[in-house]
Amino acid sequence: MNSDTANPWLVIKFGGTSVSNLTCWKNIINIANDHLSKGLRPLIVCSAPHRVSNYLENISTEAINNDYQASLTEIKQIYTNLAQQLQLTDTAQLNASLTELQQLVYGISLLKDASTSVHWLSENLQINMKLLQERGVGVLPN
Repeated sequence: MNSDTANPWLVIKFGGTSVSNLTCWKNIINIANDHLSKGLRPLIVCSAPHRVSNYLENISTEAINNDYQASLTEIKQIYTNLAQQLQLTDTAQLNASLTELQQLVYGISLLKDASTSVHWLSENLQINMKLLQERGVGVLPN
């Protein structure tokens, strides 16, 4: 039997404050490594850092009312600060995702229609995957 199939999967989820800074990400890596050392195969699921989900929930309505800049700036700042703390060497994907969010929100403000806003939530997952990859944790390709 293949050793990969003999080792059980373990799903562990992090989000909010538990993905908000360098100390938290080091803890995630330590937890994953601990599970690996016990023969488990951790599958790490990461949601948005602290406050980002709240900003994303509100930004569509704010965009319809042309009052989204503060939330957009906060989201960008949260991710930029986290990338700096983690000393990411390649922020191209992060920058592209944040630019896409900015364009999406601007489009909502023009069209007064937020039906496409859910798409960016999946971009958050890609950002978190990049953060893990940069810290040496293997991730499944998207």
